[in-house]
Amino acid sequence: TALPEATALTGEELFLASQSAADVQATVQRLKDDLTWIRPADWPAMPTTAANIVHALVAIHDHASNKHAVRITVSSGTYSVDWGDGVSDTGIASGTTAEHTYDYSDSDLPAVTSRGYKVAVVTITTSGGNITAVNTSVAPSGNVVPLPWLELQINAPAATTFNTFGGARLCEYINFVATGTVTAVSFDGMAALVRIDQPGTLLSNVTSLQNVFRGCSSLRRVNLSGLGTAVTTMQGAFQNCSSLTELTFPAGTLGSSLTNLTQTFNGCGRLASLTLPSGAFSHVTSA
Repeated sequence: TALPEATALTGEELFLASQSAADVQATVQRLKDDLTWIRPADWPAMPTTAANIVHALVAIHDHASNKHAVRITVSSGTYSVDWGDGVSDTGIASGTTAEHTYDYSDSDLPAVTSRGYKVAVVTITTSGGNITAVNTSVAPSGNVVPLPWLELQINAPAATTFNTFGGARLCEYINFVATGTVTAVSFDGMAALVRIDQPGTLLSNVTSLQNVFRGCSSLRRVNLSGLGTAVTTMQGAFQNCSSLTELTFPAGTLGSSLTNLTQTFNGCGRLASLTLPSGAFSHVTSA
């Protein structure tokens, strides 16, 4: 269709105008997918949460090495793990590792999903104490394959430490329902992670963002609204976040305390918008 001579189109508009209706629909859907995470329809529903409970979905593949492990620290008492296949471990001492091996043919597991694995719903509770640390990166004995977490729902109002989730390269979504005054958290190497929901204060007391999101190649957006003002290093913080499209740092951050920006945005091939506060990087000595 001929356009009036006075009409000026942007590159995006010209691109869409040149496409068929089906192509336009596919492009719009891709752009929508960039803004959200679509939960697989055949994953089990995440249970209702409550304080001091961690729920997780784990993948069980059709092979003999379906080992899984987790380590929880509690303020008092013990913790228990319901592995979602009819097996529960109780009375686990704080700070020790709980391990379990799944059987793909177990009739207690749901049907195989469209992705070719079965999914178990893991529930972690305590004997009455508060969860103070969650470690989902601990590897089971003799296991070197990627940890099979798919989704995490963490309701731990007293937790201050979340050991790196690194190694959980299948995990797509983490929902921090409640946390305490967090001093250490990292998502290093979570290549499938698309979405993180968290209280605004999750990063408010963290002083190091070193490698915090490094290798999160599927992550499109990060909520930094609660970032604290005492961060000293962002070395490798967003390195190889190749799907990241925008970042906004709140006022008062990235100022006098921050000295290290080495490799911070290396490999951020889609980063199109970077909003910085006044005074950002003013004391950086290594970039």
